[in-house]
Amino acid sequence: FEMLTGERPFYDRRLTNVLNAHIESPVPPLPESAAAFEPLLDRLLAKDRDQRYTNVDQLLVALDEIDP
Repeated sequence: FEMLTGERPFYDRRLTNVLNAHIESPVPPLPESAAAFEPLLDRLLAKDRDQRYTNVDQLLVALDEIDP
C-alpha cells in the first residue's frame, strides 16, 4: 500500500488505534493511478487469512496479470 500511495493505510499516534484499524477497518481505496493494483492489494491485506494468497507463486501470477 505504502509503495503505491506514499502513505500508510492506517496511521494514528496511538499504536492501539493503528492495530484496531488493521483488524476492523477496510483498506482505504487506492488513487486512480494505482487502481489496477486494487484487487491484488485487497487480497494481500485481507482480514480473513483464507482470502489471502497462500504462497508467493500465486502472488507472482497475479502480478503478471496486472496491466497498469
